[in-house]
Amino acid sequence: MPSYSVSRLTLPSGNVYNNFAEWAGILMGAINDALSDPKVWDEASQPYVAENLTELEYLLPLLATCAAALEITPLKAFAVRHKETQNTAGGGTSANAYTQHPLNDELFDPDSLVSLSGGNAIVVAGTWLFIGVCAIYKGSNIHAAIYDVTGSTRVAEGISDYNSPGDSVGKQALVFHAVTFTGTKELRLEAFSQDAQAGNGLGVQNNKAVETYAYLIGLQLAP
Repeated sequence: MPSYSVSRLTLPSGNVYNNFAEWAGILMGAINDALSDPKVWDEASQPYVAENLTELEYLLPLLATCAAALEITPLKAFAVRHKETQNTAGGGTSANAYTQHPLNDELFDPDSLVSLSGGNAIVVAGTWLFIGVCAIYKGSNIHAAIYDVTGSTRVAEGISDYNSPGDSVGKQALVFHAVTFTGTKELRLEAFSQDAQAGNGLGVQNNKAVETYAYLIGLQLAP
């Protein structure tokens, strides 16, 4: 890849650079420097055609170099969920414990970023933002979490919330996790519940054709 340097612009050779706002500012500054040169553009308030053409000969390769330097990596994503058949509850929870929301259905994965095994998500390498959403019913103190099965450690605990068992209220608990890793990573989506709830602590059925009780969404920010 070519390099190009002027007073306001330096492009790295062979680098991928994704800070588009900063690049745009640098590029516009360089173009503004060139176009505001009084010897070219302000001579008696009348542009001088020959010098303008020379200036364009300078600007066009500069723009081409910028376009080549901005090797854009499209954002990739997947979405998986915990689903059950019609009128089937999500499963029970234990007191003061984490319970797995089994991820058993791929909703969206056009780039083959994830596979499912044993209710866990096995994700390819990269820089990731994960978003988990868990149903929790009658749990008192609750939150969602992400457990790194590969590293045998709980890596993220989500927003703390409360749903009183006496009120028969369910909640959707959220958890976020940003991480970079090489190789594959196996992740488990969990719900923490202070109180046990047999049968439907992971979600109450509502007689839909497919009952959905949890989502794990992965946004790959860089490969």
